[in-house]
Amino acid sequence: MKNTLLYIVVVVSFLITSCADKDSRVTGVTILPREVELEVGQSIELTAIVTPENATEKTVYWFTDDFRSVTVDDNGRITRVTNEWFWYGYVTIYAITKEGGYVATCRVYLSE
Repeated sequence: MKNTLLYIVVVVSFLITSCADKDSRVTGVTILPREVELEVGQSIELTAIVTPENATEKTVYWFTDDFRSVTVDDNGRITRVTNEWFWYGYVTIYAITKEGGYVATCRVYLSE
């Protein structure tokens, strides 16, 4: 009887711990706004929303696919930095979660 009770306690503890760990793991990321327009010298801060809300590890790494046109800092602040005629068009900003490697993008239109 004691062994059965101990087994039940261990199993229930394991299940509770497993469910708690699963709920706190990152399942995705979104960037807001998803599209912006920037002129030379303009800046805007993007927001990375990591899901679920109760995720334990919410670290996000920011990247740009064209650092000559748009820079991005560790907080998601993007800045248009060049006025070259051939740098008009679109740049993509990426937010990648540390846990799980989930990716979200923001399309930045480079206006004149």
